[in-house]
Amino acid sequence: MIIPLTKLMPLLVIGGIAMHSKDAISKRLSAVIGPEFVLRHNMSSILTGIQLHTIGELDLKIKDERQFIRDYVSQKSGDPSLDPWRTPYRIFFKQNRIFLISAGPDKAFATKDDVGESIELLNN
Repeated sequence: MIIPLTKLMPLLVIGGIAMHSKDAISKRLSAVIGPEFVLRHNMSSILTGIQLHTIGELDLKIKDERQFIRDYVSQKSGDPSLDPWRTPYRIFFKQNRIFLISAGPDKAFATKDDVGESIELLNN
């Protein structure tokens, strides 16, 4: 039985992508599904990492936003403190939540393309 190349092509593409680093996969996914999807995924990972590493810490202070993110998020390649457009995230706490803001594609904060996510801190 001969399998047509057109049926094998998706498997070859997936296999080729899987052989590259996470950063290369992110770039390829970003090109295919859009940087907004990659942004949401990255923001969720950052917030979850911070949430898990700060359980029980009641007095979190941020002196340097970029370093704060780097301290709590491990990433094999790339800088986790930068969004897909290479702009540093902004991070702040309010009550029992941590907020993470991306400037979005225009790289300017306080504009309509900004993206924000938040997660509850686990202080118990």
